[in-house]
Amino acid sequence: VLVVILIKAFPLLIPFAGKNLLALGFMAFMVIASLLIGYLLAGPDPKERTTVSLVTSMRNPGLALLFAQINAPQMLDLKLSIVSYLLVTIVVSIPFLNWRKRLAMAA
Repeated sequence: VLVVILIKAFPLLIPFAGKNLLALGFMAFMVIASLLIGYLLAGPDPKERTTVSLVTSMRNPGLALLFAQINAPQMLDLKLSIVSYLLVTIVVSIPFLNWRKRLAMAA
């Protein structure tokens, strides 16, 4: 479903991202902060720390898109913001996951 959404939304995302660079930076900051909070609040188990960090940062963009479509179908920018947050979360989480993988391999 995500691939279909991205294919359909990609032509709209480029101009949206260009107009909202500050918001995208704030989204990245929020994702990093959420990863850190999840990491610090999880127990000592490394797998639990990784999982809690990801769950804390991801939230539920699918549900947010559903609510946006039901309650405000005319607000395209709202839906683009949600998809942008999802993409920022994925991009920012990749280095975190690589770091956790390297730690797991070293242990």
